[in-house]
Amino acid sequence: MKKTISIILAIFASAVLVFGQDARQRTVSTIVSDVLALMPIQTADELQSEITSLAAAAPQSVELLASQLQAPEKGVNNKIEYAINALANFACAPGNEKYKDAVKQGFKKAAEAAADPVAKAFLETQIR
Repeated sequence: MKKTISIILAIFASAVLVFGQDARQRTVSTIVSDVLALMPIQTADELQSEITSLAAAAPQSVELLASQLQAPEKGVNNKIEYAINALANFACAPGNEKYKDAVKQGFKKAAEAAADPVAKAFLETQIR
């Protein structure tokens, strides 16, 4: 009986460790991929949650997100532009000042690195 209970407790403890990981342990590329997979997000609460994780990983998340922009003739950028707009609006909203500098720095670096003039112009408007 003790052996059975010990086995059950060990399984439960290992399950708690496996499922107890939180968003802070995700890589920047995983955060960006997760956000893009959910775009366009339908609820304000879910959008707030995902964009918060994206802003917390700035400036790297902004650069990675912006690097996925393609020239208009090569592909559709709807999801990426939606995420970038949401991130810019989030960083400028009252109460989110702690994210503003890192997000702005990410936009500046991304705009400098952008090869496509349309993407570069889009990113520069986000800085403003």
